[in-house]
Amino acid sequence: MSLLAIDHLTVHHPGGTRAVDDVSLTLDAGRALVLLGASGSGKTTLARTVLGLPGRGTTVRGSIRLGGTELLGLPERALTRVRGRRIGYVPQDPSATLDPLRRIGTQLAEVLRTHRLADTRQAARAVALPLLTAAGLPDPERAAHAYPHELSGGLRQRAAIALAIAADPELLIADEPTTALDTLVRARILDLFTTLRTRCNLALLLVTHDLSAAARIGDTVAVLEEGRLTAVGPAQELLRPDKGSGRTAGGEIRGSGNGESELLAVGAHREVRAASGREQNPKPTARTGSEPAAAPSPPFPGPLVASEGEVSK
Repeated sequence: MSLLAIDHLTVHHPGGTRAVDDVSLTLDAGRALVLLGASGSGKTTLARTVLGLPGRGTTVRGSIRLGGTELLGLPERALTRVRGRRIGYVPQDPSATLDPLRRIGTQLAEVLRTHRLADTRQAARAVALPLLTAAGLPDPERAAHAYPHELSGGLRQRAAIALAIAADPELLIADEPTTALDTLVRARILDLFTTLRTRCNLALLLVTHDLSAAARIGDTVAVLEEGRLTAVGPAQELLRPDKGSGRTAGGEIRGSGNGESELLAVGAHREVRAASGREQNPKPTARTGSEPAAAPSPPFPGPLVASEGEVSK
């Protein structure tokens, strides 16, 4: 059984606008599904509906099952327990999740205590450092004691990822997480997502309009146009190198514009298939940029409980 199963999902905004139109997708544990589309294609609405946040006044029909649990129709209190604990969320702007007035380590500790993964504040702070290390921060101790504004944009996004994975979720949803980052930082963040999903058996749902990001993540790509699913399949079948601009049927989708080969979405005319995500990922090389080198990827901290005797600094 798939970890995430979206079945005939339709979302109407107030006024009758159909933002998502009869979309069905599946995503297995440890795999990635990229929602690719131009602005207004419905990809963000779809992702936020999985989170239980489709927007005020919307009408939602269909089914969204996470590990056999039907999410549509769950009371808000139950959805709140799912968010963070079973589904992690990484927004485009890390300031949407990072409190500017509190240190990063303190915010991580609060997430752990909220989901009852650490009994005391001291134990929670001890777990914060391995989480920041797992998120690729090169100096996790400094980051834990820093306020968000004291970190670069790339490091703030890594801190936001640490918050998203703190409760060891089954599914990670990332909505345009690299849009404001430079070339090297963008590549490193995308590679971090791949590391997390392969090491932690974490399912990744990535929302993007960037063809180069879709190609780097690889696995399965689902192309959306005006709320409709126009193509689903392996990235290497739907995307191919091209020196011109990228275009999908009915809308412009361009590469990152950083001098690398752009990608042209093709195959939208093919029969739409279920998103099984079984193919291997492409492995482009990183390029130069401004972010300090990330720490070597360590094993994921596993059960988020501090070992006896650990004391935070």
